[in-house]
Amino acid sequence: MLTARQVAAPEAYAIGLVDRLVEAGKAEQEALRLAAKLRTMSLPALQAVIRTVDASFDLPLQEGFAYEVAQEQGLFESGEAKEGLMAFLEKRPPNFV
Repeated sequence: MLTARQVAAPEAYAIGLVDRLVEAGKAEQEALRLAAKLRTMSLPALQAVIRTVDASFDLPLQEGFAYEVAQEQGLFESGEAKEGLMAFLEKRPPNFV
């Protein structure tokens, strides 16, 4: 970003700028596959991850860690973490609300 150098897709993948490459014409199919996977996950947990990442840009490291812990604690208090753990132990898909 600082140099404005364009990066080809394979290099972007190699340096971790993107996490997957999709063949031309298959982006919509891949996006729908990813959306289907995300739909099975805990919405409060996904929201907590997004809030934590957003907050990490403005917080010093130790405060960021404390914020992350608070987000995780909220998931335990809401029952989302308990359902995830129970589903894992019972070898079944989780049933998030």
